[in-house]
Amino acid sequence: MNVPFLLLMATYLAEEVESKTFDLNITNVSMDSCGVFKCTDISEHQDSVILTVIHFKADNSSLHITEPSLASDGNITVITDCLFPNSVSVKWSTVKDGEVIADIESSTYSVEHCSTSCSGSPAVKIQTFIVHNETKGKSITVSYNLVIQHMDVKEPIIWTSEQRYKIIDTDEQTPSETKLSAGAIAGIVIGVIALLALLGGAAIFIWFKRR
Repeated sequence: MNVPFLLLMATYLAEEVESKTFDLNITNVSMDSCGVFKCTDISEHQDSVILTVIHFKADNSSLHITEPSLASDGNITVITDCLFPNSVSVKWSTVKDGEVIADIESSTYSVEHCSTSCSGSPAVKIQTFIVHNETKGKSITVSYNLVIQHMDVKEPIIWTSEQRYKIIDTDEQTPSETKLSAGAIAGIVIGVIALLALLGGAAIFIWFKRR
């Protein structure tokens, strides 16, 4: 695909419609087609539009995924196919019963240049991973969810692990955090006994003084 072809399509569509608004559909776009083009209407309207062709497929079937063995610790790694330009954001979260319960801030993100280029600029593969620590005690079972959003594409790549993982149940932890330790309880008991002893001694002193 090249600029003359785009100009030809824009001119043809402009002549076919009476309105100044029309759709320009481009199919069979390859990596070599990436870049920024200017489509010019050479009819009397003299309109033009800047067209940016990117390489990003909102389909998780193109992802390369590595997960740890069931019920074990390890990295969950996701690698994309080559995309262009490198204008994406990555967001990990935990999901339970189809709902996001927490975002994950400790993910790792890196890029690898592809051997192919896009309009002279290198395309890249996005690699991201998180570290999973399987919980042995009280836990909840979740899936991990990844959203890869391209700034120029409305629909993101969304992947949710089919494998389930056990993580710490933060709701169970909250009450335990308010419980007193054995040492704290012992300290309180000793303090109460000491207070009672002081009150008893004061009462005895006052009784003898009044006699």
